[in-house]
Amino acid sequence: AKDDQDAGETVLSAEEEQRQADIQAVIDSYENLGIVQVSGFLNIRKSAESGSQVVGKLLDKSACEILEILDGWYHVKSGDVEGYVSADYVLAGEEAREAAKDLVTDMAVVTADNLNVREEPSTDANIVGQCLEGERYEILGETDGWYQIDSGYISSDYAEKKLCMNEARKLDLKSMALYYY
Repeated sequence: AKDDQDAGETVLSAEEEQRQADIQAVIDSYENLGIVQVSGFLNIRKSAESGSQVVGKLLDKSACEILEILDGWYHVKSGDVEGYVSADYVLAGEEAREAAKDLVTDMAVVTADNLNVREEPSTDANIVGQCLEGERYEILGETDGWYQIDSGYISSDYAEKKLCMNEARKLDLKSMALYYY
């Protein structure tokens, strides 16, 4: 039987094509995209100096909008956090846009002020952590009204499923006290 498909050509279903377009739209929503490359997380500081107060953190592979390029620093906005990060740990330009193609995924975006993370998908389960409004968590699974994230389960009543990239996390008050020096 003759194969009509050219060697190496991939035929995408309409659904896959739409998903690729949606992924590109997420990438294009950033004017000057930056992608964080660190082990652990990158501190976002109040001013462009290493001793400055930490106001948030960007996990590895998180996205940010680069607002200004300074000497060794980027002035960035990511999620609800704006501040300064070391330029050494951020991909920019075409390199960032290329890396981003693998980083756009279904995420749970928290819509409540504080959302409990539970050990199991139940309001009776132990609380193992908290999420703050606007934070994004990769959805690892869905179970009857719950999203499974890396640290446990959150109620889908208080999080919106959205195709996006991870962005900065605010520091809660306890963390801010620990990071302040």
